[in-house]
Amino acid sequence: MGIQKPNEESRVTGYLKVAPAVLTTVGVLVGALQYNSNYEKEIRKNTYNTTFDIYQEFTEKCAVLSHYEKDSVTTESFNRDYKDFEKIYFGKFLLVQDSTVSDQAQKYYDLVNNFKQKGSPVSNSDLEDGLLNLISASRNSLNKIIEK
Repeated sequence: MGIQKPNEESRVTGYLKVAPAVLTTVGVLVGALQYNSNYEKEIRKNTYNTTFDIYQEFTEKCAVLSHYEKDSVTTESFNRDYKDFEKIYFGKFLLVQDSTVSDQAQKYYDLVNNFKQKGSPVSNSDLEDGLLNLISASRNSLNKIIEK
């Protein structure tokens, strides 16, 4: 009784028995990679949308303040708008900003507080310039989210 060589038919049958398991494993791996890729894209999309909404709301509040004239800083409407600005600045805005946006927001915050001071040389055009810098930093921050 010697060892018999497997014939061609038994080898093909052996491959056919293993093929479904290999194909299933490959399919599962491909599916897992696609799921992971789509999950990361969805997370990035949600982060972008949330960040965009908060940046938009914050810059709108900044824009409102930049349209006040110097003699309006003691009015009730300026104080109300300033409180709305601070509420976002010290609230949800802190959750999404990167370092560049943070720096520009701090500069704008300082400009507004200087603008409020009697005799300060800061004008509403300085606030508008600060706002443009903040918007530019915000746009760059949003682009970084997309590029990841």
